[in-house]
Amino acid sequence: MGAQAGANGGLHINHDCAGYWVCPVHVVTWVYRDRELPCKDVVRQAIELETVRQYMWFYSRSAKSTANGLATGFNKIRAFEEKFQISTRPSVYGYGGHSEVAASWLTMQRASEVKVQSISSVYSAFAFAYAAAQTTNPFSHPVRSHYSTAGHSRRGLEHALGTTSVSQPDLSLSVVMAIQQFCLERAASVQGKWTKLYYLEVGFFVVACTMGFMRPSELPLNYLWGVWSHFFIGDRARLCGVKRPYIGFLFGKPEEDKDGNVTTTGGQTKVTRSNQRLDCDKRGSDLVIVGRAQGGLDPARFLIDILRLHGVDAFSTVWPANVGKDLPLFHNADGSSRFSSIGRNPILPRVRGVLVYLKVSMMHPDLQSVDVKKVSNYCWKVTGASEAARRGVPVPLRTGHGRWRLFSKEPAEMVHHYAKSSLRQKLSCSDFGAPWKPWD
Repeated sequence: MGAQAGANGGLHINHDCAGYWVCPVHVVTWVYRDRELPCKDVVRQAIELETVRQYMWFYSRSAKSTANGLATGFNKIRAFEEKFQISTRPSVYGYGGHSEVAASWLTMQRASEVKVQSISSVYSAFAFAYAAAQTTNPFSHPVRSHYSTAGHSRRGLEHALGTTSVSQPDLSLSVVMAIQQFCLERAASVQGKWTKLYYLEVGFFVVACTMGFMRPSELPLNYLWGVWSHFFIGDRARLCGVKRPYIGFLFGKPEEDKDGNVTTTGGQTKVTRSNQRLDCDKRGSDLVIVGRAQGGLDPARFLIDILRLHGVDAFSTVWPANVGKDLPLFHNADGSSRFSSIGRNPILPRVRGVLVYLKVSMMHPDLQSVDVKKVSNYCWKVTGASEAARRGVPVPLRTGHGRWRLFSKEPAEMVHHYAKSSLRQKLSCSDFGAPWKPWD
């Protein structure tokens, strides 16, 4: 579990259902509190299983990782049973009546064996069964806003089921423009590479995620070389016949073979799970946005400055030999990755800091009723999708551009209208400030 703990930054406080972090060792000790401890191997594997259970629920952030986490956990449990000749399969109904833990167990087991989205039918079956037996449904709680044990387990899968458990503020496009202006002005007034990058990266993150409807974990999955090679501007645009500059994104680490072909490894998102990728522009981009929207949003300006500070000319077709191709788009001075809300120097606190300044010092009218503590990096995805809806972008193109589980439910309309749409149509999804037109 050491590698997984390192990847997720360890278990954090307030990440369990009761609002506290519970050490797996203490959980196992409590289970055996009234009996003699078994041999060290049994204790060690019990602690490992409890750790797997905690990671399974508290660090799943996509349908793929949820299903894989559940399957991994159950595989370890089955191996534990086989090795020590014991059974840990609970019964939903026993001598003491129905068991909430057992109902949760069976739901998790079902999710580990089939598509996560299909377990909504399992919930319905439970509801009908308990209603027929005139027994309280363990997935509900008689007190509003309270959750049962099984209800908490259901909340752990709500993100994969498409249910929003916490409403994200839908910020206005005016707020995004204010962040862009503030970050550009502040970056121009400060000294030092990393101080300038502090503001440039915040601005690029907010603007690009808004225009691309990106989830918070996705933009940090890009690499400098990958974004540069799919930034069609200057000589690169002319060579490719691109009339309007645009930015293409690659989610994962790009690798070039001896023939010059580029593939990406890692960087799994809800769309790219099982290696399903959509080539948006026939040049390898997973997502495309215009370099500058007609309404004034200017991600290209941020990206040009970010690349320049790292020693890369965005307009050139030659990558400098002294800059590594393995540098993440957002990275620390030692080359380690930076993410949206986890790890070292995350972006979310910086974004909230800018919002506080705009709200308190600049008295931005659209932020006066906003609780900045509730603003997460998901807000920019919501803001971008809402703006596209107001512009009249058709639903299949809007949901395709936002990549909301592109292939998970076989949405024929989306695949037909977005995947087969022209590059001009895809770019128009991000052209904020311009009225929508059926271009082709």
